[in-house]
Order: sequence, then structure tokens, then C-alpha cells
Amino acid sequence: MNGHSADSKVCVSQEALSEKERLEHEVRELRTLRAEDKLEMDELRQQQREVISESGSSEVLNRMYDSANAKYEAIKHDYDQLRMR
Repeated sequence: MNGHSADSKVCVSQEALSEKERLEHEVRELRTLRAEDKLEMDELRQQQREVISESGSSEVLNRMYDSANAKYEAIKHDYDQLRMR
């Protein structure tokens, strides 16, 4: 029985390492997504500033806001789905 106990400890240890590697990979993916999202939001903010300074048109600004908001919601949904894994 002593050998069986050692084997089961090794198996549990291997499972724990595998789970740790999977979680570390997921964390790296989430960090990458977050960095990409931040870049996209920076680009959208820059576009918004350009529109305001060039035309000041509220219609153009409203369209840009709606577009940015839709992108944000899509990104948020993707991020939430990854977090649930």
C-alpha cells in the first residue's frame, strides 16, 4: 500500500502542476487581451479628440460614441467569458 500511496501523491502533484500551467496560460492570455483593449481605447479616445477639434459636430461625435460603446461591450463580454473559465 505504501507504493500505491506514493503513486497517488505523484498523480495529484502532476495534476496540480498541470492546472497551475493552465491557469498561468490563461492569465497571460487575459493580460494580452487587456493590453490590446487598452490600446484600442486609447485609439478611440484619440479619434474622439480629433473629431471634436476638427468639426465639433454632435452627430459625428454621437456616432463615434455609439461605435466605441459597442466595441467596449464586445470586449467586456469576451473578457467576462475568459474570466468564467
